Amino acid sequence: MAAGRPIAPDPLARALDDLARARRCITYAELAACLGDTAPGRIGRVSAALEALMERDARDGRPLRAALVLGRAQAGLPGRGFFLKAQELGLCPAPLNADAAAQFHADQLMHVFEDATGAGDD
Repeated sequence: MAAGRPIAPDPLARALDDLARARRCITYAELAACLGDTAPGRIGRVSAALEALMERDARDGRPLRAALVLGRAQAGLPGRGFFLKAQELGLCPAPLNADAAAQFHADQLMHVFEDATGAGDD
């Protein structure tokens, strides 16, 4: 990936789908590296790409695959932008305290894993 270029949506979605099938989470920095972006500003580019994917997932009625990406300093949760975007999309209540954020994230992860494995299909 060329320095400073936006992250392409298809490789991002494929990487997250692979993680979901493996029932794994990843940090923003690890995801950037996985996508070949090691240039300065990579976390911002990953965050912007994840927010765009959240819009697509919400539009398509899918669980938020961005829930698989965790902040290094967020105690096992995504960064604040994940929750703000989920609120903007009408998927998450506002204001959100720490317990409600953790529960929303856990619910999203469960749905992402079910969607990836077909476990939620009837």
